[in-house]
Amino acid sequence: MKILFLNWRDKKNPIAGGAEVLTHEVARRWAAQGHEVTLLTSRFPGSAGRETVDGVSIIRVGNPWTVYWHAYQTYRREFRGQCDVVIDEVNTVPFFTPWYVQEPVLMHFNQLAREVWLYECPWPVSWIGLLLEPLWLRIYRRSQAVAISRSSRHDLLKLGFDQHRVAVIPMPTHPDPSGSTAPREENPTLLFVGRLKRSKRVDHAIEALSILRKRWPAMKLWIVGSGDAAYKNQLERQVRHLDLTGRVHFYGQVSEEKKQQLMQSAHVILVPSVREGWGLIVSEAYSKRTPAVVYPVAGLVDSAEHRMTGLVARRATPHAMAQEVVELLENKSLWKRLTQPAAAQTAVSWNETAAAYLETIRRAAGQPAAPAPPPSLT
Repeated sequence: MKILFLNWRDKKNPIAGGAEVLTHEVARRWAAQGHEVTLLTSRFPGSAGRETVDGVSIIRVGNPWTVYWHAYQTYRREFRGQCDVVIDEVNTVPFFTPWYVQEPVLMHFNQLAREVWLYECPWPVSWIGLLLEPLWLRIYRRSQAVAISRSSRHDLLKLGFDQHRVAVIPMPTHPDPSGSTAPREENPTLLFVGRLKRSKRVDHAIEALSILRKRWPAMKLWIVGSGDAAYKNQLERQVRHLDLTGRVHFYGQVSEEKKQQLMQSAHVILVPSVREGWGLIVSEAYSKRTPAVVYPVAGLVDSAEHRMTGLVARRATPHAMAQEVVELLENKSLWKRLTQPAAAQTAVSWNETAAAYLETIRRAAGQPAAPAPPPSLT
């Protein structure tokens, strides 16, 4: 098949996240099967306008704000009537493909932004986005859709989508490319991995450490990721105010290998986001036998099944998060169950995710099921 993906970022973008990892991992597997996969996305400083990565053709046009208009123009000029399916990946603002695409449209839905608008945008843009979001998503109600969690599917059904048109694709864990094993830190160590932005609520992780230090004076927090400079300055001031200097380390952007090593060495990963589509970082850490403590919000309650693959705090507060960390570290039977080697072996693979996603694409394009499984890529 000829598959066109529209997304606002690609995996090489310096501010790419879990959504871009998912897009790339499934697309490269489809390309390895012989499908022609193109990703139409935005440019970033130093990026090539066109290149092929792991068999996937990438075309970069415009910037994060103008990519929607440039994608429309590029589609009409190069792809109109030439594809089997167009995948419109919705990350806050959609590409509005049902208004101009001739081919079947498959809506890839990560999450509703909802509260994220209030954290990330100034007034009145925040409230305008909050009010308009349900309206612009409704134009996709007659399109097939894939959601990445039960929470995301539920959000679409609340907007009036047909339950028979919304499929949930199983989400994977990210394999450890090195296969190495790093020892745990001697002292209890917390970890945050993600973009440094207000909707991720990194400040809650720091406050949780402040609470937990009363029980474990030598406890540390590692913060991995880059992002908003003003917010990072705020976090650094918070560290000094809470007298946590030397106990909180900002790693910034790290290599994939370094991230894997930190995941294996930490005891708990904290995810206090406002909401997520799934929370790929939860699954990724779990595959390294590092359990997560997350907030009870959309997406995270899917990736961190309470007391099975992680712990879900009772409330979205640093105190509630700290209570779950105490339970995890002091309940020996729970700790053993969540960190035993067999637990990580039950995870869904990227190959399974790509295969399930491709079957949904075939249905959307009106094509028969695939005759053979996907190649075994890592």
